[in-house]
Amino acid sequence: MKRILIPILILLLILPLGSSRADDNPMRSLTLKAEREDDLLDVRLIADMVYPNETSAFESMDFVLTYSKDVLELIESVKVDGAPESDMIDSSFIGMENGDKAGRYEYHCASALGIRGSGLLLHLRFRIIGEGAYMLRVKSDGYSIYDSASDRAQSYRFPLLKTDIAPYEDTKLPEISDAINETGQTEQPADNEKGWFAKMIESIFGSSCRCGK
Repeated sequence: MKRILIPILILLLILPLGSSRADDNPMRSLTLKAEREDDLLDVRLIADMVYPNETSAFESMDFVLTYSKDVLELIESVKVDGAPESDMIDSSFIGMENGDKAGRYEYHCASALGIRGSGLLLHLRFRIIGEGAYMLRVKSDGYSIYDSASDRAQSYRFPLLKTDIAPYEDTKLPEISDAINETGQTEQPADNEKGWFAKMIESIFGSSCRCGK
């Protein structure tokens, strides 16, 4: 019997940083794209970036994804030449990845100069091991943009998550966009607070690393 997989809730829980105005956020949208083929589920996070100027670049991020461990099993975070398959992260980033705990995947990264990318942020591949509904939840301390002209970095929150879920065979997926907008939550720490990984990298390499200062 075919396993039935229905996403009933995809919730973005964000810890906002820096500017609170949507117009000031270089990440204009963040979309979770999920596609199923047989017993595999590919999840991609797509970021639409509009950088403030020609001298700014994406430089650090704290990211946690939790998922229903009774339904999904993380196979891998897809990589190319040892670095995440990404338009915004390359081999110049120092990354810390932890996907060993069932139901939880973490990725924290920082770069000395950053990269001017837009599009694919991360690509995760799951195996479907159970039946029923699943949940994906994104939690993050946000990301930072470094401006080489001013030698300054600014922290931002991730925008509210959008979804692009491809239907699978005859399974009709529920409309979840409204539910996401209703259940999206925010908590407000101090402005320009850095993620813990960026703080750690800066403490090791000094301010020259420019990791979310």
